[in-house]
Amino acid sequence: MSAFEDRSTYQGSNRWTFGWMLATGYLFAFAAMTLSNPWSMEIGCAFGCLLSGLMIQASRSAYFLNQWDAFLHWAVVLDIFLEAILIPSHDHWGFLLCGLAFGTVIFSYRNHQLKIQSAG
Repeated sequence: MSAFEDRSTYQGSNRWTFGWMLATGYLFAFAAMTLSNPWSMEIGCAFGCLLSGLMIQASRSAYFLNQWDAFLHWAVVLDIFLEAILIPSHDHWGFLLCGLAFGTVIFSYRNHQLKIQSAG
């Protein structure tokens, strides 16, 4: 049984399974890039690849509510890749605010869409 089953079978917190995995991966990726500065590009690319694979699995399992939901999740993965490649040194913990912003936008959007789906 997959964590990303058909969306019609989701109940309660199962609708958020991948979102929590993505948030955890995001925080671990940036914490690892900050703590092991010389290897930040390799670590960021590794986490980006891992999360990309999970994104593909989630997409195949119909986890996303619509294309915008998928786009918002992909933006998080893309951020990890871009930060790993374009910023050579991660020497602060500002990514926590960025993670909070991503989480707020995705949570708000998904929550709104789920309310619309349950009402209609």
